[in-house]
Amino acid sequence: MPKNNPFVSVIVPFVEYDDNMKECINGVLNLKYPTYELIIVSDEKKEIPKNQKIKCIVSGKKTISYKRNLAMKKSDPKVEYFAFIDSDACPKKDWLRNTINLFKKNKKISAAGGPNIKPENADYRETCASNSVLSPFVSGMKYFQCKISESRFVDDLPTCNLIIRKDVIKSVGMFDEKLMTGEDLDLCLKIKRKGGKILFSKDIVVYHHRRKIFKPFLRQRFVYGMSVYKLFKKNPSVKSLYLLIPPLIIVYIVLGIAFSFFSVFVFIFFMETLFFAFLLSLFEGMRTSENIKQVFGTASNIFLSFFVSGIGAFLGVIKNSDSKNIYEKR
Repeated sequence: MPKNNPFVSVIVPFVEYDDNMKECINGVLNLKYPTYELIIVSDEKKEIPKNQKIKCIVSGKKTISYKRNLAMKKSDPKVEYFAFIDSDACPKKDWLRNTINLFKKNKKISAAGGPNIKPENADYRETCASNSVLSPFVSGMKYFQCKISESRFVDDLPTCNLIIRKDVIKSVGMFDEKLMTGEDLDLCLKIKRKGGKILFSKDIVVYHHRRKIFKPFLRQRFVYGMSVYKLFKKNPSVKSLYLLIPPLIIVYIVLGIAFSFFSVFVFIFFMETLFFAFLLSLFEGMRTSENIKQVFGTASNIFLSFFVSGIGAFLGVIKNSDSKNIYEKR
């Protein structure tokens, strides 16, 4: 193995061997980097075209965290970095090369990633979903990660585009297999608590297919909301307070509806705030859309996302054994 090209395990958990997964595999196999393996992990055995770089693992019906952990355990002993990407994402050809070069330049970097942007072949519904995540009302202050933005050190990165040093994983531990979503945030927070640095670089790019509007996208937001309680409970801090915004929105709506029956003033104020939220969504839809045709779909999706993730956050307090099935549906 060439000394200047440390070995990397690219890990992709998946459920269905669909067009997105095929695109992901082809993208990884065409990377301009010489020393890596591709480990794909599925619930059950799939007919995957044979390639010397591909290692197929069957995990059974487990969480995505379990699959990623299993892949790391089964990885080549000489691996120095774990590269995580989702099955609905496709890396640019220089994805690994650019990442490893950054690790070489700065030995203090524990993990790195970059923009996960809209694929060029996205249709109208997927484009509106991609527009939506460019709004802070959907993605919070992490919206910059969904476009080509200036490089900076961050608190966390998503596993659709995340590369971590193996020695860091050994130090902080693997993914929490009890979490249905938010396992990447949880792992990054563990890295930060150990004093690690996480770099967002504009040069580490993947193309990420979003779940289409409305039902598939909102279903995903609902499941994200269900993990809010567990994440905040594990990481109670000032920086984690933003996780409580979705359930607080629902509290406001429930109280607003209830008190509107007893006060005309409350009713008017409540309706005005909802209208204001709609105007904000419309403004964000106009700001993030590429043309006028996308504004309605984008704005409506942003507005609905306000509430759906909050409902999921409340239901997340109660254990829901069907959450995995909800998450995997598209």
